[in-house]
Amino acid sequence: FAVSEANNDWILAHADHILVGSLYARNGVEHRKSKATVSVVPYATDLTRFYPANDMIDKGGNAIKVLVRAPDVRKGGHLFIKALAACAEQLAGMTGGKRIAISILGDMTEEIKSIYQRNRDRIDPYLVLESGNIPMADVPAALRAADLFVMPSISEGKSLAALEAAATELPLLVTPYCGVDGFK
Repeated sequence: FAVSEANNDWILAHADHILVGSLYARNGVEHRKSKATVSVVPYATDLTRFYPANDMIDKGGNAIKVLVRAPDVRKGGHLFIKALAACAEQLAGMTGGKRIAISILGDMTEEIKSIYQRNRDRIDPYLVLESGNIPMADVPAALRAADLFVMPSISEGKSLAALEAAATELPLLVTPYCGVDGFK
């Protein structure tokens, strides 16, 4: 079930069985009153690439590293930037002198960059916000080096990025709309 797929109504009206990746996606299909049987088949994560960091790795240093998957509006980038602006000073005061280094996983859209620019004076004195397209080959190492993964999605059938972060045993801060089931 893809939100942007043009023929969803036709598919829902004609399908006998629909496979989705999460309970969130199943609820979306069932809410639209499909007569089809809906089954959840969870996505898989490549555990040969995404695994916990070695305990010997010094993750901390003088910064708390936060990896965020929020480069656009659908993934909650606008909400994340506005939340940072509202509480950056308070967050910085809670870190015991460590700076907070926030990396956005994926290139921020122009809309998100614009929201950041409008809020920059309230964020930059306290936090370091980096954006960059981390090459796929480097994502596992970036997750293992991080202290927290954030996914503020407002609509995601199943977040593979969140599953990969979970595979590295990174703490997750996600919305119920990112399709990550079974985590507490």
